Amino acid sequence: NDIYNSNSGKVGIGTNSPGTTLDVAGNVSLANYAGTAENKTILAQNSYGQVASGIRSGVPYFGSISPLNLDIYTGNSSKIRIENSTGNVGVGVTGPTNQLHVHTETDNAYAIRIEGSTNNVAGVWTGLGIGGESSNTKSAILFEDTVGSYARGKLHLCVNNGANQDSATPADAALTITPNVVYN
Repeated sequence: NDIYNSNSGKVGIGTNSPGTTLDVAGNVSLANYAGTAENKTILAQNSYGQVASGIRSGVPYFGSISPLNLDIYTGNSSKIRIENSTGNVGVGVTGPTNQLHVHTETDNAYAIRIEGSTNNVAGVWTGLGIGGESSNTKSAILFEDTVGSYARGKLHLCVNNGANQDSATPADAALTITPNVVYN
């Protein structure tokens, strides 16, 4: 028996003991081939609002279609929140106050780690670019590998104010911090 209805308001597919209104034991495939612009495939709603996932204009999406915040949970608690009113993203915080707000409960630990595949080659760098426009990175905080092993190197604070420049590199360093040098 592939479909089971106990007349209790619960329907089971692949199970004869459904625990919810619709209980499916196995894989589920949903599709909307009607050619609509939105092509919603899953919609969940209650008195608080609606959450949907599907394909919109050729791009897969998941999110709230009601004026609600969107949380991503693990371990039954929110780990990432996107605020509906601002678009701010919070990691480890449910009230993000900036476009990206990262919080850690651990003292003496990194809240964010930026890492590149330098392959321990001297002169290779990675870092964080900062710019005022989408295509112009006018400043950066960079780590440059100098020794060729164990990622030992220099920290550069870089500024590039040249016309038509779209990057800041170690050559633009306004300040370079090297190992075993004390700066006051």
